Amino acid sequence: MGDVADADYPHGRFRFVHVRVSNPGLLLWRWQLRRPATACRAELTYGDIGAHAGRFTIDGRWVSLPEPVQQVPGGRAVLDVGAVFSRPREVVTANDAVLLDVAIKQDGVTDCFAFNNRRYLFPPNWSNPAWALSSATYWVSVRIVAAEIEEVRVFYLVNQGNQRNGLRLEPTVPR
Repeated sequence: MGDVADADYPHGRFRFVHVRVSNPGLLLWRWQLRRPATACRAELTYGDIGAHAGRFTIDGRWVSLPEPVQQVPGGRAVLDVGAVFSRPREVVTANDAVLLDVAIKQDGVTDCFAFNNRRYLFPPNWSNPAWALSSATYWVSVRIVAAEIEEVRVFYLVNQGNQRNGLRLEPTVPR
């Protein structure tokens, strides 16, 4: 699980929750044996507790990659449609970790929303109605695919109340 990030914007106060994707190093007598995980892509599936099938699946958004919006003179934002609809890829080197967006919640709103680059199609609050999750607990399956790698981890996404601090991720298996 990654850290939460609270952010204040002119159109509201938001919380973002993340998972951390890591590539632990493997050393053997001072030699680095672990290769970078190249061209990593992520798929997130959101589902109801007790249901085997997910509600919906989205491509993941790597926090480390640029947002698909460019500011132009005059304070106007131009959407990079190619970046919005592409499947973002990331490289995770040995002994490194990157964050992957999972969900967003705005203060004063009961629903939270799944989160990726397509959220920019729903300004100003980045809330795709098809990805709304009401106040409840859900499972989120995170699938990472890269060259010679495929990993899946499942987390609980807890959405309570109408304040941003009601959004959090929890492990499915206590550690």
